[in-house]
Amino acid sequence: MLVRKIGFIILFFASVFSKAQNLQGTIIDSITQLQIPFANIVWVGHQVGTIADLNGEFQIIKYNNDTLSFSAIGYQELKLHSKDLPLSGLILLTKKNEVLGDVQIKVKKRRRKRKQDKAYILHQAIAKNRINNDLKKKPYYDCEVYNKIEIDLNNVDSNTQNLLLFKPIAFVFQNPDTVSLKKSFSPVFLSEGFSNYYYKKGIGEKEVVKASKNAGINIPSIAKYTGNIHTDFNIYNNYLRIFQKQFVSPLAKGSWLSYKYFITDSLKSGDTTFYRLDFKPRREEDLAFEGYLITDNKSHGLNEITLNIPDRCNINFIEEFNIKQKYVLKDSVWVLEYESILIDLNPGEKNYGFYIQKNTHWMNYSFNEKKPDAFFTSAQKTEVKDSAYQHGDVLLEKYRPKKLEASEKSIYNNVDSAMNTRYLKIIKNLSLMAYTGYYPFKYWEYGPYYTTYSFNNIEGKRVRVGFQTTQDLLKNWRINSHIAHGFGDKITKYRGLITKFYGFDKWRFFEFEHLNDYKTLSASDNAFQEDNILASITRRVDPKYTHTIRSRFVWFHEWYNGINNSIELKTEKLVPLGTLNYKTSNDEFVDNLRTYTLKLGGRFALDEKFIRYGFRRLSLSTRNPRLDYNYTYGMKINDFGYEFHKLEFDIADRYFFGFFGFLDVKLLGGKIWGKVPYPLLLNHQGNDSYYFDNQAFNLMNPFEFASDQYVSAMLKYNFNGLISNRLPYFKRLKIRTFVFANGVYGILNSNHENIILLPNGLSSLNEPYLETGFGFDNIFKLIRLDFIWRMTNINSQQVQTFGVTFDLVPNF
Repeated sequence: MLVRKIGFIILFFASVFSKAQNLQGTIIDSITQLQIPFANIVWVGHQVGTIADLNGEFQIIKYNNDTLSFSAIGYQELKLHSKDLPLSGLILLTKKNEVLGDVQIKVKKRRRKRKQDKAYILHQAIAKNRINNDLKKKPYYDCEVYNKIEIDLNNVDSNTQNLLLFKPIAFVFQNPDTVSLKKSFSPVFLSEGFSNYYYKKGIGEKEVVKASKNAGINIPSIAKYTGNIHTDFNIYNNYLRIFQKQFVSPLAKGSWLSYKYFITDSLKSGDTTFYRLDFKPRREEDLAFEGYLITDNKSHGLNEITLNIPDRCNINFIEEFNIKQKYVLKDSVWVLEYESILIDLNPGEKNYGFYIQKNTHWMNYSFNEKKPDAFFTSAQKTEVKDSAYQHGDVLLEKYRPKKLEASEKSIYNNVDSAMNTRYLKIIKNLSLMAYTGYYPFKYWEYGPYYTTYSFNNIEGKRVRVGFQTTQDLLKNWRINSHIAHGFGDKITKYRGLITKFYGFDKWRFFEFEHLNDYKTLSASDNAFQEDNILASITRRVDPKYTHTIRSRFVWFHEWYNGINNSIELKTEKLVPLGTLNYKTSNDEFVDNLRTYTLKLGGRFALDEKFIRYGFRRLSLSTRNPRLDYNYTYGMKINDFGYEFHKLEFDIADRYFFGFFGFLDVKLLGGKIWGKVPYPLLLNHQGNDSYYFDNQAFNLMNPFEFASDQYVSAMLKYNFNGLISNRLPYFKRLKIRTFVFANGVYGILNSNHENIILLPNGLSSLNEPYLETGFGFDNIFKLIRLDFIWRMTNINSQQVQTFGVTFDLVPNF
């Protein structure tokens, strides 16, 4: 009897245990593999449920014969029978198909009263709590950041590897990914980086790169610009700058002027309700996003947000642009945990294009202040540890949030192997030649190729041969030289330049130059080089050359990126050519002028970014104002030369006004103390070409006006599609409009003519010079046309009062 009772008790508890065993698991996103917090888990039959915690983890009683439902806002509901539950406990939820347009089209066309609109009320609550939820408003935080950037060739298929263009590197395209994205693709570049990021409100931010590795391109300086500081999209800002354009954030103040909002989903989890708020631009051509965000009714912080650029947006070469951000609650603060960015760059429909994929993980947040103010005040915001390059492989194995998949590991091998093929080396060299003008060989480079042949009114036909050495010959020394011959004047010219570099991370060098060639003394730095074949073809007036024999020594010292000083010691012999002459007030002609000068220069462009490749450095500009300044002291030695002082400055900045466009401002000025001949005056920069020059007065001839003190302003307002997006024809072609005005006020003291008289055609400004106009750019995504009127100094018959210039400016 006792045995039977014991047996009954055992069977009873076994039955209960089999029906009510605890089930544990984690709910994650099927694509990003990130945990999904606050998901609902419910047994359909027993109506027993629970809520996942902040990390997506849950625990619930298990029933053998029931169906378990998993649901979260923005995800498709998943139902699994108890016998089908995965042993690993990982539950993968899939995003809902985003058919935002269909949802909104079905909305009643009757105008909604804004203050009664639930979407408006929710949006206002999110905007009101921006300060509380924006991490940048916190006093201090630091975290770890892992970045992975991948570039892929898309639209590839089984025939790609057989094409003549790709056949030499066919192995790269043998196994394209046909599943992950809309287009099939093969990776051609991969970069990884791990860094520590520090932020202190009111003081600044700093990033220390601890590990970096890339495949395909050996440019170490790229590591500085793949971290958190330079690729940060803060959705709480009013505007997001993408490809030098300001997109209105869906959380911006007054964003109802740019967006329509709709609540399309909600989910109650305990005493918290989560909402999905969808949004789209009121006009698809404007710089605004479509997408959705998920928030809750308590903190009104971002749980998740997805942004897409609409197809008809006035931006070039971008077929798809998508940002997804996932936030997690840490110490009562919603912080960014994961971000994915996908860009489809495609120059034309159905052509090969490029995917750019960036995935970022933020980990181990801390809000306890660790770094003193001095740590942040350094002008160098990004520091790269020496070990980041040397031990990148080992360090990344340690820091990666998850291991690379086998396909990702193969990218490093495939891309590096491809870049070492003779075929791709030739392609790379041709690309470098197109950009720099030099074709590289191992120890030297030929160029610039566009100066090999040219013609002008003094030399007639001109041929030139030039070269410069590479770091493979001498690591810290560069030699640059050319020799040229004019068949009209039958004179040979030459130049030699030797540069010794003392620092590459901070650009520092000493150089010596000797030049014997023809120069135009009033051309802007942006003008075509005198012997550029395009200058010969596009000239509207003959230039005025001076035979220049020059020797100079320069020391250039960069303190931080964008902050530098230089010292130049120079002697020049200037010989007039053509219609120019050096005639004294006594009607005597001087064969040449000699000058001896000491020049102190500087530049202040805080946070200016550079990418260095060999002896070259490419500026990626800065978001801050730029100031260049120079002081020149002219010396008299053994009765040769002229004693004078010259001060010049150049300020430039760009001001953004959201979807209203942006304003470019350039201010210049200068003054000379002392008496100098006209080649040393402040000769205002004209343009002798039909090709537009944004640093010159385009209807002013070179050597037309000179001053010994002046101020100048150049203003250009680009409407960024504000007007043209509302004009049917312009809207379809994505043509953009702008207006501009350039002016200069200058004074010239007549005492300078006691040395050398001004030549014919060169004079002082009788009145302020002003030219203004309007233009269209983005014509066929490439061409810019300017329609210019010269408003003052128009008494001479040789003056052109109206002109049209062109420029080739491919941009986004």
